[in-house]
Amino acid sequence: MLNASFICGTCVITKWYIDRSLNKIIELERANTLKQASELQAKLQAYALQYQMPSDIFYQRFVEGLLGDVIDYFEWSVFYELWQSRQNFGGSR
Repeated sequence: MLNASFICGTCVITKWYIDRSLNKIIELERANTLKQASELQAKLQAYALQYQMPSDIFYQRFVEGLLGDVIDYFEWSVFYELWQSRQNFGGSR
């Protein structure tokens, strides 16, 4: 009986450490994702100012093939896609 109690006590402690560690990892990932989204947002704003066009409108036109093959457009589209994926993952908008 004492041995079973020790095992159960160890399981509770182990579960607590695992839960705590997982929560820290999740929080670090969320913070990293939010930081990346913020950095991407700054890049998107710079392109939007440079080309006088909101990123969502740019992306729609770019995907439809209406803008041409300027290297900045390819970079802008990649930043926009990354930003969208970070928004979906991080749950912020």
